[in-house]
Amino acid sequence: MKHQTILRATPAEFPELTDVWEASVRATHNFVKEEDILYFKPLIATQYLPVTPDLFYIKNDKNSILAFIGISGNHIDMLFIRPEARGKGLGKRLVFFAIQNYQVETVDVNEQNTQAVGFYEKMGFETISRDEKDSSGKSYPVLHMELNPSLKKILFSNKPIEKHPLGFFLPANTKVLMLGSFPPPRKRWSMDFYYPNIQNDMWRILGLLFYHDKEYFIIPGKKAFDKAKAEVFCQTYGTGIGDTAEEIVQMNDDASDKFLEVVKPWNAEKVLSQIPECHTIVITGQKSMETFLKVIPVKEPKVGHYSEFGYIGRTFRLYRMPSSSRAYPKPLEEKAAVYGNMFREAGLLI
Repeated sequence: MKHQTILRATPAEFPELTDVWEASVRATHNFVKEEDILYFKPLIATQYLPVTPDLFYIKNDKNSILAFIGISGNHIDMLFIRPEARGKGLGKRLVFFAIQNYQVETVDVNEQNTQAVGFYEKMGFETISRDEKDSSGKSYPVLHMELNPSLKKILFSNKPIEKHPLGFFLPANTKVLMLGSFPPPRKRWSMDFYYPNIQNDMWRILGLLFYHDKEYFIIPGKKAFDKAKAEVFCQTYGTGIGDTAEEIVQMNDDASDKFLEVVKPWNAEKVLSQIPECHTIVITGQKSMETFLKVIPVKEPKVGHYSEFGYIGRTFRLYRMPSSSRAYPKPLEEKAAVYGNMFREAGLLI
């Protein structure tokens, strides 16, 4: 089914918009009494639609209106979709249109309309308050919802969403899973693998601990890490690597976690189910820790320490390690000592 562009409504469309409203309400608002539908129907065309500043709709190729949205300032007044057009992405399309063009950030939803509540939650809205009655004084509780602040910042910025370029490296014998936040811009990569920035000291730390040589992973004569050696290390010592974010937006066009907004966090259950021997999760950096805790809300450990938690029927240790970035004010040897304690407790280092 081809859909026309989003069009601004005029009074000439009010009767058809009212029909869409009634069909939508009858299909989704099974808690509303027939007498209330009959009460509201004439008011939609004569009172509600005329005072809504911005009304937009989508038609099908047969010139019938399938869905419409009403906007007042930064608030969604109404969103209705014909029953036969539900599940086709029209609601998402109209809401994104409202967010990106009108900086919409609030909406009111009937609490009993659980499908609508779930829809807005998936769109990034959160309930901030509740009224026992609707605006007309009828006993239909209303939830006042607001766009998540982080998502609001992302959507209002109009900056591109970046997908993780590497995914996860998970050897079958993974016992320790190391999680950062997100790779730096590709121009800073010295290899197509994790911790690729030559200025990052993670591979120097691992070289010092496991091979007694901080330069072990550096290709002789080049300012680059050796991907093959890095992969062999992970496979030999049962170490998986990945990040806590699958999709992000760089709000300041640099690699700093300070300006990194997470759009989609990692799928913890999917990843951990692939590595049944894993018992230790290592977090490097505050942004990765914050993202991790939103997915698995456990007690945050202090740097160099761990907390235990249960998840998917298993017990894990969550370690908070010092950042391997040179911006973190600790000498390489001190960082390595903290990592060494963790690897020994995890049974990977004697």
